[in-house]
Amino acid sequence: MAHPWAKKWTILGLMYHQVRSLKSLTCEGKCSCRRAKPAHFRGHLPPTTLYKINRAACHAIAERFTAYRRALREKRLQGYREEIRRIALYLQSEQVTLTQRHISRYLAQPAILRDPKVRELLREVCREVTEQFP
Repeated sequence: MAHPWAKKWTILGLMYHQVRSLKSLTCEGKCSCRRAKPAHFRGHLPPTTLYKINRAACHAIAERFTAYRRALREKRLQGYREEIRRIALYLQSEQVTLTQRHISRYLAQPAILRDPKVRELLREVCREVTEQFP
């Protein structure tokens, strides 16, 4: 049975055994964190305990997670850019004006245009396409 924190640690890119080894490295057998917790937490390391034991490790994990989320967002925005560009080129060949309304009809997920960054991306792509193919 997976521990309730296991999913969170997996998302952070850390496996549960890595966290346990980190705990053993940081405690070095000098603390009573294993005995101080209730039975269902024994051998597990909630985020607050990690922060108390080793703040530097906690900050490193947070930075790693932030970089991971930033990379995911960039990858997702790049996918949106490619989809919008493909649609814009199609509409340009059909001699349809490149507007948000016209492009949103062809998007797989039109609701992505609620995001201001995606709307800015759409304007950018439309400018590029109209400059490239006047």
